Amino acid sequence: MCRRFMLLMLGIFLFIVSVTQLYAAEYSFTTIDYPGAKRTYVRGINDLGQIVGWYYDSDSDTSHGFIYNGSRFTTIDYPGAEETIVSGINDSGQIVGWYYDSDISHGFLVPAPTSLLLLGTGFVGLLGIELLKKTMLQA
Repeated sequence: MCRRFMLLMLGIFLFIVSVTQLYAAEYSFTTIDYPGAKRTYVRGINDLGQIVGWYYDSDSDTSHGFIYNGSRFTTIDYPGAEETIVSGINDSGQIVGWYYDSDISHGFLVPAPTSLLLLGTGFVGLLGIELLKKTMLQA
């Protein structure tokens, strides 16, 4: 009887030690703060590592949505809204959230960017650089 009790206690002890080791894993934390913001809230991440959330600016304490790609923040504000909250992103890059407009909240969806949209944006940017060069050469 005493031997069984000792074996049972040893088994329980070994179980507790193994479970403790399992949950004692080390984690690495990364602080994410929107530059110049009063407060930053992270709400979602997709398989590409794109992070979304919202921040409160330090001047007016107004909320703005953002997407962070690991090196650059981009603000997402619903057109005409008083405040914008971004609450999620899926693996296709579609972004969802809500905005406040005269004390009423509305949901929104930002479609995923397409390669055609990105190509068009790049073309417009190059055109703008060329126009700027021509303007500077004429001055």
